[in-house]
Amino acid sequence: MGVVCYVTEVDPICALQACMDGFKVVKLEEVAPILDILITATGTTHVVTAKHMELLKDGCIVGNMGHSVHEIDVQSLKDLKWEAIRKHVHQIFWPNGHKIFLLAEGRLLNHTCSCIPSLVVSVTHATQV
Repeated sequence: MGVVCYVTEVDPICALQACMDGFKVVKLEEVAPILDILITATGTTHVVTAKHMELLKDGCIVGNMGHSVHEIDVQSLKDLKWEAIRKHVHQIFWPNGHKIFLLAEGRLLNHTCSCIPSLVVSVTHATQV
């Protein structure tokens, strides 16, 4: 289908693991202009900053699957124009016309957009440990 998956990792050990698994490990700044979808999954705060989002391809979809609700620096976007497209989907416009689609306002997709009750998610996580 022509899909290319890049890994941008802040932790050097995880970056090495991704490389050993066959993924191309790059800096986010290098690939941001060509990304159609950007999903975070690090658990580290502010790995996607306003600077990164300005570099993203126009119309890029941005979401967070990590362990921290602060992986995407949403606070830095508050002064921009937000338009609700549908539940959990916002289009954010920069003054120059650049736009991205932000899912779940940068919160965890698997918790925010899921129809599974949080108790079930908690029990599932607890039994997997």
